[in-house]
Amino acid sequence: MGVDPRPFTLRQLVWMSGERRRFEGLLAAWHGSLIITRMPFTAELLDPNELNPFKDRQPESAEMRRLKEWQARTRWRLNCTPPSKRGR
Repeated sequence: MGVDPRPFTLRQLVWMSGERRRFEGLLAAWHGSLIITRMPFTAELLDPNELNPFKDRQPESAEMRRLKEWQARTRWRLNCTPPSKRGR
């Protein structure tokens, strides 16, 4: 069951198909992240937007790059620090 295309312009039909593809991709990504998160060997939550191949990609800002680099450095230090010096 679909939509009668006669009252719509080609531009509107393209917009509708793009939005439907984006929504179905988000729904599939959400289900996939839920399944993967529930598996016993994964300890972290997955963001469905990372799995969605149809989401709108926006360029990463310089501030976001600095934040990700800082998180990577912090994670590396935490993993390499002996448990006795971690403050626990």
